[in-house]
Amino acid sequence: VAVRRLVDRWFEGFNASFLAYGQTGSGKTHTIMGSLAPGQDAARDGMVPRVVAAAFARVAALRGRGLRAKLYLSFLEIYNEDIRDLLLAAADGGGGGGGGGGG
Repeated sequence: VAVRRLVDRWFEGFNASFLAYGQTGSGKTHTIMGSLAPGQDAARDGMVPRVVAAAFARVAALRGRGLRAKLYLSFLEIYNEDIRDLLLAAADGGGGGGGGGGG
């Protein structure tokens, strides 16, 4: 439900974000990513896979009506006051995730 509302607002032209905050081992990565097991039930997906699936479903619906969409996505980790873009290759200062700073 929360993901659907986030994507709805995103497609209305608003910026959208979500944040997982807590101490080490509290389940932040699981909340954001889910179990990531191949062939898993979609109910076990985390926030990122749900947002991506909902966004691409919305884009497909727009395309079916002859419209186009352009999406921009950032996936950042803030750890010990360091910010890493997790969508960049590790050699470019990104990559990784699930704890541990770097830099």
